[in-house]
Amino acid sequence: MTALQERGAPAARYLERAGLPEELLENADGLISAFSLWAFAGEAARDTGIRDLGMAAGSVPVADHGEFGSKVIYAPTLYRAIETFCSEALAEYSRADFYLTRDARTAWFCRGPIDGSSEQVQQVELYVLVLMLQTLRLGLGPEWKPEGTTA
Repeated sequence: MTALQERGAPAARYLERAGLPEELLENADGLISAFSLWAFAGEAARDTGIRDLGMAAGSVPVADHGEFGSKVIYAPTLYRAIETFCSEALAEYSRADFYLTRDARTAWFCRGPIDGSSEQVQQVELYVLVLMLQTLRLGLGPEWKPEGTTA
């Protein structure tokens, strides 16, 4: 919501079109269906021309993502932050598929497939990716970048 509002877009109109309550503009802990959220994000990105809306939304500090964010940022270790991210995401959406996998030298913080139209999937993937990076940077430092990227 903040990403749309900061760009002068009518967030309330997109909430209404997606059948979502306007109270979501004020309540980071508001519960909605994932499909409604994806419809909202896809339509808002398409209508406003903000192709990276999901990235902008994910850039809101993790701490500002309600109870989910508070639990993640107060985890005592990076491993626990990732574990908390995965379990809290699953508590919010039963099909959330986040997990940590590793081999002898490397670990990967992963996300399974996302349902929806290509527009919706793109926005959700951008949003999730930025939140995952923020979570990793809690333990690895704010300037950390994945190997081989410019993210």
